[in-house]
Amino acid sequence: MELKVTNYECLFKVSVLKTLKKQWKNLPPTWKNSDPCGDRWEGITCDNSRVTKLILFNMDIEGTISEDIGNLTQLWRLDLSSNLKLGGTLPVTLGNLVHLDSLKLVNCSFFGEIPDVLGNLPNLTYLALNSNKFTGKIPPSLGKLSKVTWLDLADNQLSGPLPVSANDGWGLDQLLKAKHFHLNQNYFTGEIPESLFSANMDLRHLLLDRNQLKGSIPNSIGLVQTLTVIRLDNNRLTGSVPSISNLTKLDFLDLSNNQFYPSEVPAWLSNLQKLRTLIIEFGQLYGQVPQDLFSFPELQEVRLNNNSLNGTFDMGNNITSSLHTVNLELNNIASVTFSSSYKNNLMLKGNPVCSIPHLSTTAYCKDVFEQKAAIGTLYTCNHPFSGFLVFRAPYFSDASDHITKLEQNLTNTLKACVPNNLSIQDYYFDSNTYFWVQVKICPISQSYFNRTEIINCFDLNSQGYNPPRVYGPYYFTASPYHSSSVGIIFLYYTTESILVLTSQVQYICTTSQKNCQFFKCVIYNRANLFIDRKAVHYWCSCWLCSPCCYASFIGYLCSLAKETSPERKT
Repeated sequence: MELKVTNYECLFKVSVLKTLKKQWKNLPPTWKNSDPCGDRWEGITCDNSRVTKLILFNMDIEGTISEDIGNLTQLWRLDLSSNLKLGGTLPVTLGNLVHLDSLKLVNCSFFGEIPDVLGNLPNLTYLALNSNKFTGKIPPSLGKLSKVTWLDLADNQLSGPLPVSANDGWGLDQLLKAKHFHLNQNYFTGEIPESLFSANMDLRHLLLDRNQLKGSIPNSIGLVQTLTVIRLDNNRLTGSVPSISNLTKLDFLDLSNNQFYPSEVPAWLSNLQKLRTLIIEFGQLYGQVPQDLFSFPELQEVRLNNNSLNGTFDMGNNITSSLHTVNLELNNIASVTFSSSYKNNLMLKGNPVCSIPHLSTTAYCKDVFEQKAAIGTLYTCNHPFSGFLVFRAPYFSDASDHITKLEQNLTNTLKACVPNNLSIQDYYFDSNTYFWVQVKICPISQSYFNRTEIINCFDLNSQGYNPPRVYGPYYFTASPYHSSSVGIIFLYYTTESILVLTSQVQYICTTSQKNCQFFKCVIYNRANLFIDRKAVHYWCSCWLCSPCCYASFIGYLCSLAKETSPERKT
């Protein structure tokens, strides 16, 4: 049965959004109109005159989120990402948005504690609050989000222990459908709970790097056989590394820079046949690396530098062709058996073997500098859209074989949405071994991208974008973008025709609406035709009885203008 929307509901919806407007600066020009649904405010999607989506990605919004947002009870998607001037604390009324499926507030300036009430959103599948300034603990109530598949709280100032149901009533261990635990770059303390992991989980990416976690790695981590990425590096973990031989789908493993007890290189490494990247720097490892490791068909990188590996290093004769880098610097390796089948980087500087005269001057015992692959065509334009894709666990150390694939992947994804020329401007690994890729996108046949195109096409944090698998987990941060505004322009009318003058084009529109005698409008952004109702003065015989007269007439006019425009309109 279809629900009818009352006039009261419409007025209430408008009043809620007007309250949000008062809290925000730099809103899209369409928000000056009176009806968010009928006048199609940018970033607003309605269903039966109810607001269901509020997406203002990278709109340079400034301000805070009003508590009135909790009155948009039919909202199922909220995305205010990449608005660095948008901050403050999150209102507890977000807990009223029980239909919410996706909440994305990536790369803003929110602070304070994450509200407990977010655990009251039963339909939430995607929660991304990364790259803000949140403090305090993870609310245990997030364990009630039984449908969540993506949880990203990375790059904040969160602290305290990881909540689990055994200790807190609710906890992360109850998120059995979650594929992504991105909790890196915070200040979490305490041990990783044994009860955090179970065989019933569907977890793929576990990112806990760059925290202050201590104690042993729980044996239960070996139960989560769906895991493909594990980053536990740069913590204060101790004890011995447990066997994870059951994790046969693992692509990426980094256990570097902890405080493990001295131990022999784990024999179970030979079972991880899918492994592409192995990193255990400063791991207190000794002994010899098993030859089987270097025959893994997809292995690309091994970094076991700054350990106590000793004896003779021998990669064997069955070395995979995909292997690019083996870094064993600063160990105690006394001799090496070289293989003629491996011609790529083998780094041995700082080992006793490099004191042998005939090896000391070879490339094996010198610093190795990666050569960047040639970047493709660099498109130039006056008003490009740009930003960084940040890959937190790429399965490679040499981008030369992969960067063109990413560029083609992005091109194919975006060209279906808006005509553009895309180029990768730069790329590099930072000190966290995160891989940063700078993307620049130029418009075609127009000077600027309009706001609707930015919202619909360029939010690469969207669940709809999938980079090549070798790039691993990622997030996107956009640079501020300012669409064009051309100021005040007037409409003049004759009895049957209306002449629309803009700085770029002229439209001749004809209308049969004879009751409207005079009006003028403000047009912003030459790529869009926006009507500012406050600046419109007209008389219509049906005005008092039906405000729809105005909306119908202006809608008809703008549709004619778009049809006759030589440029593409939204």
